[in-house]
Amino acid sequence: MITPDTKDWTWVLRTPCPECGFDAGTFSREDVPALLRANAEGWRRALAEPDVR
Repeated sequence: MITPDTKDWTWVLRTPCPECGFDAGTFSREDVPALLRANAEGWRRALAEPDVR
């Protein structure tokens, strides 16, 4: 049986993540599309590597 996730993950919108340092308050929602495109481009390059599995 799968145990349901009951954690409140929205805390990262108010407090920087102590593990990775992500701080949602450091950029605006208008920044999100460019950040997503940049992230996707990084994955495109990584997945194009000849030794990717």
